[in-house]
Amino acid sequence: LKYLITIEGINLNLVDDDGRSGLLIDCNNGGNKIVQILLDDARVDVMLSDKHNWSPLMSAARWGKTEKVKRI
Repeated sequence: LKYLITIEGINLNLVDDDGRSGLLIDCNNGGNKIVQILLDDARVDVMLSDKHNWSPLMSAARWGKTEKVKRI
């Protein structure tokens, strides 16, 4: 991931068919390090919601990911 974010023009806000960004997915399933790398990059939209209007913060809170909630 650290390498990928250095690629010029890479879109860190791409979403899947359900509108979930990498940050939102990682808030559900990923590790704290991945979330922090994404949060450290100003290009990442932390408010980007999926098609059900779930934001990364809402998702992390829903699934009890307190460390991620604090970081966001």
